[in-house]
Amino acid sequence: MNEAKGKKKRELSLGRIILRLYPFVFTACPGLFLLDSLLGIFHGVAFGVNTLVTQVFFDTLTRAVAGETKVSAVLGMAAVLGTVTLGAQVLNGVGNFTYKVFQKKMTGYLQMLINQKAVKIDPVLFESPVVLDDINKANWGVHSSLGLLFTVTAIFTFYLPYFSFMGWYLFTLKPLLALALVFVFLPVAATQLVRSTVFARHEDEAAPIRREYEYYERCLGDREYFKETRLLGAFTFFRDLYRSALALLTKKTWKAELKTGLLELGMKMLTLAGYFGVLYLLFTSLLAGEITIGAFAAVFA
Repeated sequence: MNEAKGKKKRELSLGRIILRLYPFVFTACPGLFLLDSLLGIFHGVAFGVNTLVTQVFFDTLTRAVAGETKVSAVLGMAAVLGTVTLGAQVLNGVGNFTYKVFQKKMTGYLQMLINQKAVKIDPVLFESPVVLDDINKANWGVHSSLGLLFTVTAIFTFYLPYFSFMGWYLFTLKPLLALALVFVFLPVAATQLVRSTVFARHEDEAAPIRREYEYYERCLGDREYFKETRLLGAFTFFRDLYRSALALLTKKTWKAELKTGLLELGMKMLTLAGYFGVLYLLFTSLLAGEITIGAFAAVFA
């Protein structure tokens, strides 16, 4: 009963994990984090502006074909479109580079904090499976938590500016088009949230099994244990234990992947329906003369 209560106290929600990570970020590399966030904002806005410029380019091209404007205007808009597209790609590349650097710095910093905390643990507690499982989950959780942090940050620095711009742009074309964005985006966001929750629970079950098979793996191949394993004739014994632990971990991981995979499939069907809804609205709006050919081409692209 006490163990169950202790386990319940150790559980953290995704929101609390994120709130506890941000102070570490601003301590370890605040400048790099702010630079990456600014690049994300500019990247999101550039993606939205690219759609608007694409519409203007196609509208200018349409008028040029009809003889209503000069070819030089088309070439000018082509240059603008190329500049915006190139700028978005440059921002994407620089943003990916700064994130890689940020990820490595944060990984080292969090690993250092784990080691500093492990030093303060009473050596006797290192015989406790619960403590060893917590250390194992902490080490594995460094990369997962940074992935979660990046996803949440990207929502506010890239996707929010992008969808805000696109929402305004589509609303000016036709209000229903802006509403369709919600049906396209929400299933994807819900899938990521549920996936994180499922794998957080999976990690509680996987940590002790993973620690077991990692130990058996060391007994089979590491220099520290290899000679003793061979001399005692225990290779087959540890090999069978290794295979059993690995098979059990694979089975549990497969269940978690299957559950999230089926959910993701269902959500993607809703997203696909949203895309078809957008295409239908674009097509009917174009036939009714409510939007231009350029707007249709830009949103479709």
